[in-house]
Amino acid sequence: MITDMEIKTKVLNFFISGNIAFNQADNPEFKRLMGLIQLENGSFKISRRLLRDFLFIKAKEARSDLKRLLMENDSKISLALDCWSSKATHAYLGIFTVAYISSTFILKTLFCTLQIKLLIFTSYHSTLD
Repeated sequence: MITDMEIKTKVLNFFISGNIAFNQADNPEFKRLMGLIQLENGSFKISRRLLRDFLFIKAKEARSDLKRLLMENDSKISLALDCWSSKATHAYLGIFTVAYISSTFILKTLFCTLQIKLLIFTSYHSTLD
């Protein structure tokens, strides 16, 4: 049987990959669709606030994973950073790429995004697997 965590992860990935605003989670038709998913303790429930909170949890986990990966690394690290700014030159989004050679001599690359204004690490995508 599918778990609540698996569904939350899939729904979050759907919203992010489609660049869909989280307020669409409060759409009555979407709520009815999600209500069709049955769990052991009832039907699945989602809202924009639950999605946002889950995103912050996943971001915190990703930040910890990234720290662990980099601390365990014995080789040098290549870091590239790019930031976007508004017309008023306020930085609001950044991306950085981390590349290094693993202990088994395989090139590893991580793509990470930042919300500069809030200094929140939001996600990373890895070519590790």
